[in-house]
Amino acid sequence: MEWFRGEIATFKDSLKDHFGVFISDDRLWKAIKIHNETRRLQRQLYELRKKKAPPITGAEVLAVMVAGTAMPREEYNKLLKELVDELSHAEGHSDYRARLMLIGGILDDPLCRGHRRPGWAGGHRLTVLRHQDYVEGRGREGRRPVTALADSTSPSAPPAPGCSATSPEDLPSSRT
Repeated sequence: MEWFRGEIATFKDSLKDHFGVFISDDRLWKAIKIHNETRRLQRQLYELRKKKAPPITGAEVLAVMVAGTAMPREEYNKLLKELVDELSHAEGHSDYRARLMLIGGILDDPLCRGHRRPGWAGGHRLTVLRHQDYVEGRGREGRRPVTALADSTSPSAPPAPGCSATSPEDLPSSRT
């Protein structure tokens, strides 16, 4: 974890050195609070998916999550809050025979093309991004902002199967 904190601090300093952009602790805290709000709202959206008759499909959740990667964060939070409030009172989808879970990232081409494919015999598709670490993490106040940022973005789950790297020293070297 200490290594990751150092990397974030180095990155912050490099922005100042290369682009003349100074990021104060106050600006970092503001960004952390905005992202904490995003995570809170996304957790609420995921909770709605747990209902026996969820008010939003997995494909729709995927679209909401992808939108969050491209929109200004404050605007996204405003719209996400409105959506969660609306869905909290909405009737759910109960006309499915099975709930299926697809796991992957938004750049997994088959997932992006295939999550809406017809012919799934009445299955209700759950589309889950490798988003759990992001949604569950949050920058905890009362620390230095770089530490809070590092703690909130470091993965809490074990590495993917076949990948045992947990620190830079574990990564394969391209040097011979």
